[in-house]
Amino acid sequence: QQNFPDQTPQLWHSYAARSDLTFKTVVEDGLKGEHLLVAFGISGSLESAVKTWQMTDPVDFSAEVYLEPATGTGRSSLHSEGDAIALAIEAGEIIAQLKEKYAATHTHIILRAPAGFALFLGQQLNTLGIVTVYELTRDRSYQAAVQLQTG
Repeated sequence: QQNFPDQTPQLWHSYAARSDLTFKTVVEDGLKGEHLLVAFGISGSLESAVKTWQMTDPVDFSAEVYLEPATGTGRSSLHSEGDAIALAIEAGEIIAQLKEKYAATHTHIILRAPAGFALFLGQQLNTLGIVTVYELTRDRSYQAAVQLQTG
């Protein structure tokens, strides 16, 4: 169930038809190397928070990419389960392409997104090798929340 401001809660299903919502790349910078950082700002912008966090994080990311929905960020940027499915599928494709482009063996993901999107994205994270997903802490930094070893 997803709750949105001024709307009735919606039950999202992973078998829903995909909308035509897409991501736009806001920042992409890097070289070939082990650690690829991909940040998805959906419910709000992550760009400045990620830059601040990177200054204190011990991981030396070889490539960094920040993506947002083409329609912009915000609590109502996803209007339906179809939007979440579309972005999750595209996110999986983008991560696979970036992993190949930068020859990364370890993908790091930061999200500012509805829980339903995160769940749908998880279904796309196969055959990517090591994936670490981060969560925002009370002191406004990020810490590793889960690490997956995918096929």
